[in-house]
Amino acid sequence: MKKNGVVEHYYDNGQLEEKGNYKNGKKDGVWKIYYDNGQLGIKETWKNGKLDGVWEGYHKNGQLESRITYKDDNIKEKSND
Repeated sequence: MKKNGVVEHYYDNGQLEEKGNYKNGKKDGVWKIYYDNGQLGIKETWKNGKLDGVWEGYHKNGQLESRITYKDDNIKEKSND
């Protein structure tokens, strides 16, 4: 059976670790991955199981580290902030 809908995973300390959506068994839409302190670590956009859109990586203090734009799993643009 293919996964559909929102998925959430949690750290042992109860903090949200990851949240995203599956559509027809593939990642779809915005996914967020968090540090164990609750701070956002990664925000990425998926379409039909492939990275498609903006991917942002953050330092544990919340400061943006890098931004990458994807199209069909291929890097189109990259910047380090």
